[in-house]
Amino acid sequence: MLSIRLAPAAAIAAMMAAAPAQAQTQVVNGLIQAPERPLVQRACTTCHAASQVVARRRTGHEWQEVVDKMIEHGAKVSDAEYEKIVAYLTKNYGPAGGSVAKR
Repeated sequence: MLSIRLAPAAAIAAMMAAAPAQAQTQVVNGLIQAPERPLVQRACTTCHAASQVVARRRTGHEWQEVVDKMIEHGAKVSDAEYEKIVAYLTKNYGPAGGSVAKR
């Protein structure tokens, strides 16, 4: 009988232990906080809402295609910023375990 009562307590303890890891992901102005966030915010949210930018998870290659298309439409992104933006988007808004291809 004691083990039945402890099962819910163990489940609650496990959820509480996982909470700090989840709490570490902070979203600021619709984008996950990371050093590259200001670059993405400047390059992408000038024309789009952050929710529109990250509405769909994409692979590194797909993010490259999207960023390339936005540059063709006038987004001001240097080569160094490009790599950081694609890496940020792939890491934070890509499929789990997504890899970033080099430009």
